[in-house]
Amino acid sequence: MPKLTPAQTQVRALIVRGLQNKQIAYELRVTEATVKAHVSAVLTAYRVASSRALAAARIRELEDEVALLRQQVIDLLDHKSRS
Repeated sequence: MPKLTPAQTQVRALIVRGLQNKQIAYELRVTEATVKAHVSAVLTAYRVASSRALAAARIRELEDEVALLRQQVIDLLDHKSRS
């Protein structure tokens, strides 16, 4: 997972929700130019060319996180049942 600034993380979340730059700017109370800079940085960090590709990459990340957490819970329950 790419390292993002807090502002970039906020912008990423709003992109994935389907908001356009103007809507993101309104939501975060920043200029559209600031949003464009953050969007560019996020797309570059994820090595993707579009918001749609970013959303797909983020979904894959979240699926991986869920799988990891699921395995941790299974391991914890398994360990607990053996104790």
